[in-house]
Amino acid sequence: MDIETVLSAFDAERRSLVGADEVIEILPWVTRRSYLGGAINMVESFGLPSVGIDVEIQSQIEHFRGLGQSFEWKTYSHDSPPELVRHLESAGFEVGETEAFVARELSSVRSFSADFDIRPVQTRQDLDCFRRVAEAVFKKDYALTTQDLADNLDQGSAAHTAYIASTDGTPAAIGRLYLNSASQFSGLYGGGTLPEFRGRGLYQALVEARALIAARFGARYVFVDALPTSFPILLRLGFTKLTETTPCTFTV
Repeated sequence: MDIETVLSAFDAERRSLVGADEVIEILPWVTRRSYLGGAINMVESFGLPSVGIDVEIQSQIEHFRGLGQSFEWKTYSHDSPPELVRHLESAGFEVGETEAFVARELSSVRSFSADFDIRPVQTRQDLDCFRRVAEAVFKKDYALTTQDLADNLDQGSAAHTAYIASTDGTPAAIGRLYLNSASQFSGLYGGGTLPEFRGRGLYQALVEARALIAARFGARYVFVDALPTSFPILLRLGFTKLTETTPCTFTV
């Protein structure tokens, strides 16, 4: 995999590609994205010059403060300026844990076998099960995510889907998949396993299952924002580290 080429394609898409049910604003140095009617907001910057960096940060703060909305500034280590995270922290952002941004080419993905039952979330009962497992794994409220998944189900959309892996009939792990027919990339999010079922290969099986679905959908690459716990597993599955990403959140 040519890392520079893949990153260039990814940057071009996150600069201007519109996803399902989102509103974007493309400004000289940043792109703003809003989901779920402003419930989730994101800013990504592109080649932001060091001179005037604090003015641009304050401009985004004032924009979302005027809307009464919190937002995340998602930073990437390959983008400039390298001191962006430090400036965001000084401006009052909460800096999250840095994750490895990894990707895998899907041209060779054909099939996989797993010792678990992996099924898509297709009903309200499935959604309730997904939410229970997700909240038990990640210890946070999943109301917004569940509502977005429900909206996609109602619309018959494959843009945002969820999957449950069970062992011996017991739901044990979950994961989500984002697809966009206009994109070369599909995203794997929210993969996690209940503590009592970890170490059995459930996370790996869910990655493989979703990668196969993405390949059949026509995506060229699948990517993950990987925490240290999942990073070595993903490397074993053929993913390559392209850069790092650090979420920075401003709460109004």
